[in-house]
Amino acid sequence: MQKSGLKMAVLLAAFTVVFVIAPRAAAQRYVTLVDWTSTWRYNESGMELGTAWRTNTYDDSGTPWLSGMGLLGNETGAAYPAPFNTVLNLGPANNVTTNFYFRIHFTYYASNFVAPLTLWSSNVVDDGCVIYLNGMEAGRLRVPANQNAATYASGGPATEGIIEVLQIATNLLRIGDNVLAAEVHQVSATSSDVAWGTKFIAVVPAALVITNQPTSSQTINQGTSPALSVGVSGGPINSYQWQTNNGAGVYVNIPGQTTATVTHIPTALGTLLYRVIVSGPVNSVTSSVATVSVVVDTAGPMILSAVVESTLTNILLTFNEPVLANTVHSPINASVLINDTFRILMLNSNVTVGLNRSFLVAPTNREVRLTVNSTNWFYGTNYYILINRVRDSRTNTIAPNSIVPLTWPSTTNVLNPEATSQTWHYHVSWYFERHPDFMNPTGPDIYTSAWTSVTYTGHLEQATYWGSTVNPRMSFELSATSLCYSNAPREGIGFQINPSLFRTTFMWPTDASVSTNVDLIFDYGADDAAAVFLNGTFLFSDTNFPAGPITDATRATAPTEGACKVRVVPSVALRRGSNVLAVAVAQFNQEGDSGFVCKLDARTYRTGPLPPTLATNLFATNLLKRTNIVKQASTTQIFWPSNCYGCALVSRTNVNSGPWIQERDMANPFVITNPPSGQHRFYRLQRLQTNGFPNLP
Repeated sequence: MQKSGLKMAVLLAAFTVVFVIAPRAAAQRYVTLVDWTSTWRYNESGMELGTAWRTNTYDDSGTPWLSGMGLLGNETGAAYPAPFNTVLNLGPANNVTTNFYFRIHFTYYASNFVAPLTLWSSNVVDDGCVIYLNGMEAGRLRVPANQNAATYASGGPATEGIIEVLQIATNLLRIGDNVLAAEVHQVSATSSDVAWGTKFIAVVPAALVITNQPTSSQTINQGTSPALSVGVSGGPINSYQWQTNNGAGVYVNIPGQTTATVTHIPTALGTLLYRVIVSGPVNSVTSSVATVSVVVDTAGPMILSAVVESTLTNILLTFNEPVLANTVHSPINASVLINDTFRILMLNSNVTVGLNRSFLVAPTNREVRLTVNSTNWFYGTNYYILINRVRDSRTNTIAPNSIVPLTWPSTTNVLNPEATSQTWHYHVSWYFERHPDFMNPTGPDIYTSAWTSVTYTGHLEQATYWGSTVNPRMSFELSATSLCYSNAPREGIGFQINPSLFRTTFMWPTDASVSTNVDLIFDYGADDAAAVFLNGTFLFSDTNFPAGPITDATRATAPTEGACKVRVVPSVALRRGSNVLAVAVAQFNQEGDSGFVCKLDARTYRTGPLPPTLATNLFATNLLKRTNIVKQASTTQIFWPSNCYGCALVSRTNVNSGPWIQERDMANPFVITNPPSGQHRFYRLQRLQTNGFPNLP
């Protein structure tokens, strides 16, 4: 069964390159008016019937009109979306009947007449046809104008069995009884086959309803974006438009904020009100109001990690926010270091590693790359980095002697595109398995099933349309070498305009000493766009893979041809033992090629220890006592032990109330020049960076 299903999928590849289907969205309703296997009245006499036969009042109850289920035709050997249930009489050889007539009644109910309704006719025809709705021409394929019974079709379909879709004008539709009629013309008197079938559907839009309102209130730092999004059912959705109100009572559109999620960064302090208007063809809905308070950011940057890169001479520092370039290196030359901004020290010694340069990494400006030289630099050794004077974009300073341990990477291959020992399962047969244009489908839609999960077993069942291969480069390509890793063994698979699905499993050590906190490095090719899941959890998608649930209507927003792509993602879902990697590959428009291949590496990390710091119980007794304050004629200095790593100086004017504000120009010692007389300011230390250290009381 599985092999026959795959054969059907490959046959489909031959004719779906030009297949178009009505635009789909989960919220729209699809009303089938005429199905592939509906019963038609048909006339195979070949006589000239004029125009009356197309109308609603025409009497087709007597001879030579007959009744038969679709598909209707006389075909052998070609792949069609449904069986031929009625055999048409072609007539004598070399003088076949050249035109056939078909009529069917259907009822359209007022409850489904919702603007902007659209009508679609998916047709299989050999050779050409003219379609009428309620006596008026609705569309034609390869039949010249002003035709009669003797008119030949101008040609046949590009491939027999191809589905050709026509959009039908809605103004031809009536509430109540309707008649769909068609005349099929042969290309010549020697034609050896004939075919007619259609699936006629109405796409009915639905009213929009907000299902998830934006978060009602939140406080954010200046320079950051609020976490606001909206969920909507119904559709199709024509547009999102976020608006803001500064309290004056007038909402204004925010330029560029036209998706379900806000990326807007407020420029002013204070309170802003946000809402979103979602518009569709049936109605528009407005969300509830979200209150966002924008406050001054007084906290300096914090160091999150320091990871040795694959070159083994570069170290990538990651901060929690963007930092200023002129505080990590000379504004003119990254090789000119600012003294003691970064010090790389060997644990339990005073040995310092030689540092050649430091520079900010665009575009996020949250990362700084250090380049070391060979001085005191030994692979795998425990080092830590002391950081001072780095500022964020609002010139707040990092806590003095912020510290981060060095992390060493180690890479292990998980999936090899050159190997033929890894079993992949692939699904490219949605059209046959579930599409409403193919017979009367039963069972769940593959896209709504748990096909990405560990527990899914549909790919192992013989009655499904999953295929399998040990060849890692799976493609239906116009060029057999156009996909990434072109030297890998290739498996030819069927093509479909709907997303193709891929699954494989791999093992991760069960030994507890092997961490699951790794980075997964995907080196892959996908034509056109991929979305990747691990054990049912979404990991990432290409930028040209649209947001939202994956459905049969998901399409790439732009083409990608053959290039290898690299993505490094945290292994948030990696588990010990068996793991399932699942991938959906979406097509752009009607491009006639598809494919996927993947190399997967896992990068594990070993983070060294940190030097000892002050114990928690010393903070109250030993830090910021009066003996830590040095007063001079015009300055006052506050200092604290240098091994209070990442301790920030904060202050307020009332000892009992008010927020503690971090000192913008913080250093150890901290110098207060010409402090005003008669005013009090109270200081304390606050550890912002923990890195395993105890918090300050």
